[in-house]
Amino acid sequence: MNTCETPVVRLDEKYIPLMTRFGDAFAGERIWLRELLQNARRAGASRISILTDPSDREYFRIEDNGGGIENFQILLDPGHSNWTEEVLQHDLPFGVGFWSVIDVARRVEVRSKGWRGIFRKDRILAGEPVSFERCEEEPGTTVTVHLKKPLAGFAHLDARIRFQRLLEEQVCGFPVPVYLNGQPVARPYAIDVWDGLKCAFPEGIALVHFGRDVDAGRLDMTYYQGLPLGNDGYRQGAWPSVRAAGITVYLHLIGSGWRIKAPDRICLYDSREVSDKVSNLHRAIKRAVGEHVLRIGGGEERFDQLIEWGCSDLIREYPIPPGRWARIEAPLHLPHYEGDHQEECISRLPPREIPTRESGGRFLLADSFCFYPGEENIGHYFAAYALGLPMLHAWQDPEHWIWSYPGAETFEHFLTRRLKAVVRREDKITEGEWRGHPIVICKAYDLQVEGYGRKRIKENGYLNGTFYIIDGPYRDYYPIDHAESFETETEDFDHCGYELAVSEFRSQLAILLKDYGRLIEWALEKYARPLRGLKFIVDAEESGIVAREVADGR
Repeated sequence: MNTCETPVVRLDEKYIPLMTRFGDAFAGERIWLRELLQNARRAGASRISILTDPSDREYFRIEDNGGGIENFQILLDPGHSNWTEEVLQHDLPFGVGFWSVIDVARRVEVRSKGWRGIFRKDRILAGEPVSFERCEEEPGTTVTVHLKKPLAGFAHLDARIRFQRLLEEQVCGFPVPVYLNGQPVARPYAIDVWDGLKCAFPEGIALVHFGRDVDAGRLDMTYYQGLPLGNDGYRQGAWPSVRAAGITVYLHLIGSGWRIKAPDRICLYDSREVSDKVSNLHRAIKRAVGEHVLRIGGGEERFDQLIEWGCSDLIREYPIPPGRWARIEAPLHLPHYEGDHQEECISRLPPREIPTRESGGRFLLADSFCFYPGEENIGHYFAAYALGLPMLHAWQDPEHWIWSYPGAETFEHFLTRRLKAVVRREDKITEGEWRGHPIVICKAYDLQVEGYGRKRIKENGYLNGTFYIIDGPYRDYYPIDHAESFETETEDFDHCGYELAVSEFRSQLAILLKDYGRLIEWALEKYARPLRGLKFIVDAEESGIVAREVADGR
């Protein structure tokens, strides 16, 4: 069409049935705003101005300084567009964007190239032509929309504020400056204003912020053609956003290789090919960020994050950070009751105690600091504690130096080593048994772990099915709970049953040591107050301890 003549456009009859149902296919009342922004960008605009009217909540005007509209018929012909070859190749426009504006409006006015036309949906679908008339010629294009509903569907007094928030959500990564009623709208994640780390790839550009933008209300956003992907209100972390510990990534997809779902174009086509492409891009981004971290000397600070990003090969020469080392600081016990945990038995090693390749020493590698030993391996856990073996919270990187170092060993392999406890003749006090478990009361014993040497121990332990009790003051705590979990096919002890078992155990120790006074004291401890000051003779019978003579000892 020669724009020197008065333009007259109409919808071709063959499209009338299709466009009558257009509103049923286009989901959401915000699509028209995205389409107008995209049209201005594609027209080469360097500034977009939006104007609203406080007295008219249905009024909306958008102005751009782009190249303008050469052929107004393109606005009505679905599937056709007059964009440049570059825009057609990279944006893959559908040619129905302007219809999303017509559908939500009572009236749309378009001004461009010195011409002005009025579009009304009902008249267009009735086959009536749209005639243009001359107007003052200005740069770019101006579209004035008189909506059927208030802006963004909000009919409240704060509609302008709500619309401003909606606009900020849409343009936060937009490549063209946008102004609302003369004030610039923030575009913090636009490529042209980002002053932080940028990682460029053929498929996209990643803007990386070290930290998590929880306060900003956005996490790991993805943009395509400058607009955010993901359903309105559910964009944080929406696929294909990058998710990585310690960083927030604002990813701008670029290139013609991406496909957007019609009609709202807020989601990518999800196919195996696209998923693989997204995964490869995410890996490349994390790798690039990891290399940047090493260049600026942040390898030690972000050691754990580099491992999570798949960059463990980059830090093989770095020392293991203190937070990855721990040790057992108290003898472990079996959990008797639901909710029992072992975390309190693990403490962190201060940095000065961290083993290195140069300092030597033995240490273990463990996948977790939360241990739940069973009767078959409780002795090895106790040995790790008694020998003071530190532990490293390991990750799956077999090429890291810590795995090949002779002093390192996985905890699982440690549990298979031969464990031996030996009591010297001069250290043994007496021995006996309790419920089929041998008991050795001694001054000390030698604990030996195959490959780790021997250490003299002066602490109670349960090793290879035997109780080793150090002679000394009687205590309420003994390693009785190392012996069995009290949950077997024949016995299911509750808390009371456990307390009785402990009393039985310590009574057996008193008998072995022939300390009958202590035995009687334990047996009658709940009567200690009323019996204070009395003298009596007792007999032990099957029914219990019986007092034969009681006299006032004063």
